Amino acid sequence: MVMPVLDAAAFLEESLSSVFDQSMPATELYVVDDNSKDDYVQIIRSFGPEITLLRNTSPGMPAALNLAIARCQSDFISFLDSDDVWLPTKSARQIQVLDGKPEVDVVCGAVINFKMKGEEDDVSSFERRFPPVQTLHRVNVSSRNL
Repeated sequence: MVMPVLDAAAFLEESLSSVFDQSMPATELYVVDDNSKDDYVQIIRSFGPEITLLRNTSPGMPAALNLAIARCQSDFISFLDSDDVWLPTKSARQIQVLDGKPEVDVVCGAVINFKMKGEEDDVSSFERRFPPVQTLHRVNVSSRNL
């Protein structure tokens, strides 16, 4: 799992908890500091040594992601934004598709929009036009080297 972090301490504990709550645990966990100014390190350390913390010295999310991807040794790489959460069977369901269908190179998951307590309950025009889906979508690409 690769997670770039930029000033996301408010969401980080819940996001990382969703990774540790997976029915199929991740074999590698990389959190990449993309020059955060908040105090997120204590939150990461509270999860123990399973998380490798990397510091991105180049600006931007692409550099942060590439830094972690270069270290990944597992067959599969998952990405999680630091303000998002995974449902408990997300990894198992996606790996099942990848293992069972060798012609599939990329698996994308459904998105369910949610709001924090206290946020207005206004649905954006984007959400009205594109409601959340409830199934996994398989996408074929020509190369595993994305």
